[in-house]
Amino acid sequence: MDVLAGSALVVGALGAAAGVAGILAARRAAGSPDEVSFENFIAKLKVNEGKLKAQYQCRAVRFRVVMKDGKVTLKPVPIFA
Repeated sequence: MDVLAGSALVVGALGAAAGVAGILAARRAAGSPDEVSFENFIAKLKVNEGKLKAQYQCRAVRFRVVMKDGKVTLKPVPIFA
């Protein structure tokens, strides 16, 4: 579980497929059902990425997979470089 909790997902030019697999694996390990399709998940991340890029005036946004209160969540990390 520690490996999954430290994985990251970068949306945009760097792609997201590998990170999504890690998120879904972390959710399964935590006992959370897969309620969202892959396509809907990526679409939601892209919307969030656009909002966060505008908010932080950054080049890209990386999402870290974290466990919080026994649930898998994504923490956005702005990338400025």
